[in-house]
Amino acid sequence: MNQAPLISVLLPVYNAEKYLAKSIQSILNQTYQHFELIILNDGSVDDSEKIALSFTDQRIVYVKHANCGLAATLNKGLQLAKGSLIARQDNDDISLPNRFKEQVAFFSANPNLVLLGTAAEIVNEKGDSSGRFHQHPCNNIDLKWALLFNNPFVHSSVMFKKAEVIKCGAYSLDKHYFEDYHLWSRLSVYGEVANLSECFLKYREVNSGMSKTTSDYLQRVKNQSLLNVAKYCPDLDTKKLKLFVDFNFGEMSDQNSKQAENVYLEVLTTLAEAFCLHEKVNIHVLTEAIKRQKIQVKRYALNYVLQSKTSTTFAKLKAKVLRKILFTLYRKYL
Repeated sequence: MNQAPLISVLLPVYNAEKYLAKSIQSILNQTYQHFELIILNDGSVDDSEKIALSFTDQRIVYVKHANCGLAATLNKGLQLAKGSLIARQDNDDISLPNRFKEQVAFFSANPNLVLLGTAAEIVNEKGDSSGRFHQHPCNNIDLKWALLFNNPFVHSSVMFKKAEVIKCGAYSLDKHYFEDYHLWSRLSVYGEVANLSECFLKYREVNSGMSKTTSDYLQRVKNQSLLNVAKYCPDLDTKKLKLFVDFNFGEMSDQNSKQAENVYLEVLTTLAEAFCLHEKVNIHVLTEAIKRQKIQVKRYALNYVLQSKTSTTFAKLKAKVLRKILFTLYRKYL
């Protein structure tokens, strides 16, 4: 290349011989061609290196280092990257041909954008469709609200501005959090975020995936949620904050479920007001999101009734009926 590419694709690899060739080829097949593909071999001991080196495309930069983990590997990639935009790709996923083209066009049309993901089709280990999809909110405010509770971006689908990611400290090595959710939470302060509603990625669901192999998966997500909510409500009582976050994941430590539900709704109202004041938007933009959360927490409270050994047969029957009604309402606001 005679000039720096616009996009640097970071493809970390660890023992990925089974899927790597197709993953690399999906990047090389992009209709938008002005990119470099940085393949970062994180100490693989299988045939991953052989597969990576079998590709002779001049846009490929191959780097091998001793195993250091995903976050550290990605930070090495950021140091090597020549592009002003960084695209991510996991070693077992497939990017569809127009992914980069559509993401670059969206960045061009939205100069304040710092992070852009896409929807993704979930496929099994053989690459067959599961009939399920990762479909998250698409606009800036809905995503920043969603970031308070969970990660609304498919890491393998994202493209982001390198300069802003460097400013906010790149990927964190802190094992109390997930590197991607932690980064998006910090990066969102520097500009707007978005998702494309169309699927531009095939996300491979494998038994070795993070959600299935990380023993403290839920706790890491909760740790980040605690940080994010506290950012908008720094004076919130610690006990109420923890109860609020626990409730969002269906966990209830308070024996009085009605009392706990009331505390949750109180904190939700406080958070929504603080969020809208900070983001300079009318609280009405969160109407559907708040309704969805209120319905969800009522369903969790009913779950508690169903699981409680002290609940009567009639109480459990009533809870089952109400839970079905609330599920229908919840789907209305998806």
